[in-house]
Amino acid sequence: MQPPDRIIKEGLEKINETPTTRSILNTVYETDRSILNEIYKIDKDELKRLSKEFEDFK
Repeated sequence: MQPPDRIIKEGLEKINETPTTRSILNTVYETDRSILNEIYKIDKDELKRLSKEFEDFK
C-alpha cells in the first residue's frame, strides 16, 4: 500500500529542513556528478584515441 502523496511531501519537507540531511544529500549529488564527469571525460579521451587510431589505420 502506497502512502498518500501528502505524507510523502511532508516527509520530504522535513528532510530538507534538516541541515545534516541536506548536507548529506548535497554530498551524494556532488559525488555522483563528479563520477559522471569523470566517466564523460574518460569516454571523450577514449573517443579521441580511437579516432586517432582509425586515422592512423587509414
